[in-house]
Amino acid sequence: MIKGLGAALALLLASASAHAGTVAVYVGYADGLRAGADFPNPFAAGETFTTGGHTYTITHDVSDHSSTPDSGAVMILNTGATDALITNLNVNDRATGGNYSIWTGNGAGQLGAGVTLHAGEGAIFAANAGDNFDTSDSASAAFTGASQTGTTFDASTNNCSNGPIAASVACTGSFPILTFTINAGGSVFNDTAHVLDTGGYDSAQYSHIHTGGGGVPVFNTNESLGWRPIGTTGIGNPGGGGSVPEPASLAVLGLGILGVAAIRRRG
Repeated sequence: MIKGLGAALALLLASASAHAGTVAVYVGYADGLRAGADFPNPFAAGETFTTGGHTYTITHDVSDHSSTPDSGAVMILNTGATDALITNLNVNDRATGGNYSIWTGNGAGQLGAGVTLHAGEGAIFAANAGDNFDTSDSASAAFTGASQTGTTFDASTNNCSNGPIAASVACTGSFPILTFTINAGGSVFNDTAHVLDTGGYDSAQYSHIHTGGGGVPVFNTNESLGWRPIGTTGIGNPGGGGSVPEPASLAVLGLGILGVAAIRRRG
């Protein structure tokens, strides 16, 4: 059985290496309509982002900054040593069943044939026509008005990002899902912390905690959420965090190892 496990693991490693590119995915929310200090930074080509002791340069800004943003935001960093060709980005809003495929095409603010990220480079994706990526406006089924049976909704402490409601089926079953193709291989990332949908409710409608200009927490309706690795921390941490990114290939490999372990147990 050990021999069989080793062979399966070797096959899995070979499959993972075929994706020839390692990326980290970050999410945030960019609200330029209201005052707030948590706007995701960087947010334009030419700017840099430092995490885990490494600095990445944003080389592609697949969005439209001709107007004040009110938009979900996705940042993809190439953390590997080889080029990563990113194509066919899509965000599925499970709360409404809608899909954001706004970057697939050949127009301004779209992917065209794809963007190639060299090692140490990154790309940012946001609204590319008006408010066509205003992901905060989609409410989760967890909320009926401003409450849920058995618990009380609170904009800062009890929502789909944090608090008792976060564990409800309505929240755990409705997070945004991001899919894209990297070097012809499919990748799926789950926004389980509900960053793109700002806690599962329209946060512009409620006063909630944010970081003030002097670093002092304040309550306001600005929706901005700083960059954080997808699936890690939600709106209870509006400033985000620059923790070491998790390579996509290792995430896929980990799921594969669990599958191999399950096969071993059944044997």
